[in-house]
Amino acid sequence: MSVSQVLRRSVTVGELFIAALLTSHPALAQERSFIYERIDVTVDVPTNGVLTVTETMTLDYRGGPFTAASRDIALQQLDDIRDITLYEGEQVYTTAPASNVAGTYTVERRQDAVNVQ
Repeated sequence: MSVSQVLRRSVTVGELFIAALLTSHPALAQERSFIYERIDVTVDVPTNGVLTVTETMTLDYRGGPFTAASRDIALQQLDDIRDITLYEGEQVYTTAPASNVAGTYTVERRQDAVNVQ
């Protein structure tokens, strides 16, 4: 099953990392995997110096089910990260206090990264 996800955000520079969350059962974790089929990044640089980064990732999920994912965006050498929007295909996800509801995600600012889950 291939799924395209788009993450849009405004930043000054970016380092990116994604990790799929697996259930705590080791046997299930070994049966599930994903690979990146494609990653596209577009960076718009306006005169005010605030970059708009749009990432489109196509992932191939194997096994499953997959019910969640998490991504840390490092804050090293960044002034700010804001305006994060998450899409899956045509579906726009909404922010929520907890990301355990389908179609929602959370954004948590940590000392060294912003976590999107």
